[in-house]
Amino acid sequence: SLALDAGNEFIAAPPGEDQRGFNRIARSQIDIGAVEFQGNVLVVNTQFDLVDGDTSSIAALLQDLGADERVSLREAVLAANNTPGGNIIRFSPILDNQVITITLAGAPENAGLAGDLDILDDLTIEGNGAQATRIDATDLLDRVFDIHPNTVASISGVSVSGGVLKEGDYGGGILVNSSTLTLQDVEVSGNEARSGGGIAVVAATDDAVLNIERSEIVRNTASNSGGGITALSGTKDVTATTHVVESTIRDNEADSGGGIYHHSVFGSTSALLIDASTLSNNDAVGPDGRGGGILNVAATGGGLFSTSALMISNTTVSGNASSIDGGGIFNQAVDPADRAVVELRNVTVAENAAIAGGGIFNATYGVIDELHNTILADNTA
Repeated sequence: SLALDAGNEFIAAPPGEDQRGFNRIARSQIDIGAVEFQGNVLVVNTQFDLVDGDTSSIAALLQDLGADERVSLREAVLAANNTPGGNIIRFSPILDNQVITITLAGAPENAGLAGDLDILDDLTIEGNGAQATRIDATDLLDRVFDIHPNTVASISGVSVSGGVLKEGDYGGGILVNSSTLTLQDVEVSGNEARSGGGIAVVAATDDAVLNIERSEIVRNTASNSGGGITALSGTKDVTATTHVVESTIRDNEADSGGGIYHHSVFGSTSALLIDASTLSNNDAVGPDGRGGGILNVAATGGGLFSTSALMISNTTVSGNASSIDGGGIFNQAVDPADRAVVELRNVTVAENAAIAGGGIFNATYGVIDELHNTILADNTA
């Protein structure tokens, strides 16, 4: 179209948004007309969860927004799934401080038509800040985001809450399923699942990577393991890698692994790296509760031996509690040939509580490889 990038904002200063609430200048130059072409950028401008536009591609949705003439978050995800390449979803400022609800229920499926938001292709979701862009799935009885295998996704500047998996499964807020997800400046709170109340990163068919930066994982619950995060590798020769940097994991609860449950099995490898972060006031409350802050386990499966490596630096682990062992950290290898290794550098482990090992409980075949410049103080058992 001759109207693309053909306007001049210096002749007549335009408003910040076009007629639909999209960014007025989406590319290098303003367009002529009332509607700004967004290219591979979609801007969500309704808080409601509905699909009445053409989501066969991003271009099709921009041409046919449906009766409401708005773009919902679900419509944006569906259209991005159907448009190959790394697409971007942003949020209009008109939604700031409103709750973007995920409510469209239906039969279980993996296309994102109902229930959780299935991300099937590389995607970046950029919010306007965790307190401004709030995504909530309360009453949906499903998780919020499902990152499908071999997908690379990035989510920033949003809060993710209200995901509930009453039937069990992994990842009440977000599931990273043999895929890669980066979270920046995100709050994941008030979600619930059997394992990974807030987030689950699972290396099943392929490697899985979760990067968490400047984020908060708070007040999530798991009926079994990993109140805040579950990181699990479960297939021979795959690896689950979790990086937590400059983040806070607090006030989460599970039977075991109140803050984080980190587990490898069936000849796989799992690595959990935490730097410049805080793990506090997480609880392992089950009758066999272990690892109030972190539970690190490597387990044999099918005759194959596994490795779970936990490396923590410049971090505080405090105020966590376990009903049995390891108020701060619990570490175990199930078989002598498994490797459950812990390395702590510049770490404070303080004021944690358990029946045994208030600060750290190193169980059978676990290895504390290094304690460098680390303080263990005021833990109780």
